[in-house]
Amino acid sequence: MRWLALGFCVAAVVGCRGLSGTEPLTDPGAIDGGLRATAVDGSSDPTGRADAASDGRRGVGPAKETGDAALPMCAPLQAPDTGTDVVSITGWSPPTVAPFSCNPMPNAFFFPHPGVDVPGVFARCASFDDAQPTALAISSDGSRVALTGFDGVARIVDVGSRTVVGVLAPARASVGWAAFSPSGDTIVTIAPGERLVTLWRADSFTPIWTTTLPGQTYQLQYRGTGVFSPDGATVLVSPGDSLYLLDASTGAIRVASTTGAVLNAEYGWNGRRIAVLTAQLAGMCEYDPTGGSVSILDPTTLALIATPVTWPLTSDESPPPGQMEVAAGADLIVTRGSETASSALMAFRISDGGPVAAPAISTFPLALTPDGSAALLAEGGTLELVRLADGVVTASAALTQPEVVAISADGSTIAAGSTGDSLLTTWRPASGLLVPTCTAALTPSDGATVQTSLSADGATIAVNLGDLIHVVRRTDGTTVSTIAYDQDEFLGLNLSPDARYLVAEFLDLKPGSSSSGPEVYRTSDGQPVANLQTDILWPLFFSRDDRLLDGLLAYTGPGTTVMQANFDMGKVTSGSSAPGYATLVGLSGDCPLLIDANGTLTRSCSGCQPLPVAKNTKGGLVSLDGTMYLSQGGSTDPMAAVLWNIGSAPSVIRTYSPRPEDAIWNVSETPLAISAHGERIITGAREVASCSHAPGFTSRVRDVASDAVVDELPPGPTSASADLSVVAYGPVLWCAR
Repeated sequence: MRWLALGFCVAAVVGCRGLSGTEPLTDPGAIDGGLRATAVDGSSDPTGRADAASDGRRGVGPAKETGDAALPMCAPLQAPDTGTDVVSITGWSPPTVAPFSCNPMPNAFFFPHPGVDVPGVFARCASFDDAQPTALAISSDGSRVALTGFDGVARIVDVGSRTVVGVLAPARASVGWAAFSPSGDTIVTIAPGERLVTLWRADSFTPIWTTTLPGQTYQLQYRGTGVFSPDGATVLVSPGDSLYLLDASTGAIRVASTTGAVLNAEYGWNGRRIAVLTAQLAGMCEYDPTGGSVSILDPTTLALIATPVTWPLTSDESPPPGQMEVAAGADLIVTRGSETASSALMAFRISDGGPVAAPAISTFPLALTPDGSAALLAEGGTLELVRLADGVVTASAALTQPEVVAISADGSTIAAGSTGDSLLTTWRPASGLLVPTCTAALTPSDGATVQTSLSADGATIAVNLGDLIHVVRRTDGTTVSTIAYDQDEFLGLNLSPDARYLVAEFLDLKPGSSSSGPEVYRTSDGQPVANLQTDILWPLFFSRDDRLLDGLLAYTGPGTTVMQANFDMGKVTSGSSAPGYATLVGLSGDCPLLIDANGTLTRSCSGCQPLPVAKNTKGGLVSLDGTMYLSQGGSTDPMAAVLWNIGSAPSVIRTYSPRPEDAIWNVSETPLAISAHGERIITGAREVASCSHAPGFTSRVRDVASDAVVDELPPGPTSASADLSVVAYGPVLWCAR
């Protein structure tokens, strides 16, 4: 069995096959025959051949020498046992075809295979999220709702039939906003990270045009916007850092305006003005929107007309950004100075920025009705329409606090999005009709990130959602098992290579829980088989037979002990000892590979002195057979990612220098993943600064033998299959085509 090293988490993997799933990544002898390397001592030496990989979290503690000069030096790894490769499950699943019921909404969505016109080797192939909405848009007559989920897919819901009638899912971009045209015959989507705007037909859900916005991809993203003008001639869009007016018929950019972090922008006064809420980026180390202002712009030129309110900075981190809502068909803006402060609400004319009487409400509204007469509030489990003039409740319905809302242009229908049974609710205040339009079978924990792990062959994915871990077949979305846990602060999970076992890590216990520490579960029935105790520190490495975990760390006195857990026996036993407070990054045969505070990677076997195999690194990823190490630094350029042969002849194979096109950010190239045999790797980039506000940088899939960049994927992959043909971004998967 094989593992894949990925980032600083563990992903089980197997042998390499080509990204198409039918051809090897390289000829078996290509690396040996085509590359030369520089040895650790500076001499030239042919490279060894990579085989497989594993990794763990990186941590650095003080080094301590405990070697005995009388002991022999640990021998280099010779002819490692590569084990039996497991063939990856390749190919694409049949796509999800609309229409389908959203009661409940399916948790699995399968993207169509991209056409030849779509660039790149990879494309999004599946999502295993619950479609919890991040944004809603509603058609002018309230008959349809565009529900944009955390997975970057816009699902078009027919309200009357409670059916998803169309899905807007770009092959290589994640949608953050959607908006209906006034006539309802087209829909626009905005993918903020990729800075792509696409216009779709509302009948066939096929694209009409796509426009790429200028600027840095994966820039720090804020709320942004996407909305048609009332006459349908233009589209106002923002990926979160600038404003653009696009021609609705062609997608051409008419006007662009750099405005800082855009938190909201809306048409008002029947399209005769635009109001935009912006904020400065400030903070000690994490840069966030702070303070800000409301500006009124000309809808044709984006020229500034007035700035009715500004919230100046009082420190690096305060005040929090202000809030703004606009009445689409009236001469009205309502603002408040801070999300958290109890500051009073203010109101202004959008025509000229002049002040008007403050609304007779104390809570900042979720939205304003188009005619500006009322505000939508959520109070104590009730959704209310409240008149701004006198605070009288004109309509109400029982509904808990929604995450996002939208009001139709005719004011007849309100859409509210949340989780679980309230995934999408529609309300017609005039008739009092409240309809739970779409539901979700699963409800994620409040504020929790959906975490996932792929099996070696890429056929199984484990998804943590709510208080359950779902083990799912990737190919068809069938649930294999669910694992319930009673511990709090879920931190991470890892499937064993063949998906028979799963390890979940927790921080704290919930009241009444009977166990603590990382827990091992059997995926066939969801039952726990071993508790790994609180003094065991990750990383965890699944062994080849999947019954044992090699590489548990425990700090015992002045040294580090490598522990082993036996699933069959359900207990943890001590293994070999290591010098000092080292950090385990992988295995080399039966010997741990540890890195000390000086960045020296050593092969530390029992009964011999540790053998240095790489120096001056800052951590990295090690292949399963212990012959390949993808490190941060370690060559002449500490900002580079370095690929080492650490087998029979320790040496540098390749150095991946920082990206010259991103030199303004002072970035380093960083290791993200290595395939089972090391023929392909993934590297990312990050700014080297204690306080960074750099954008996200693409993840580059590289062929080692040719030194070619095969594809550029989004930042931050979280797991992958053995051959890197399936790459996970939480619950969303990208597959090789």
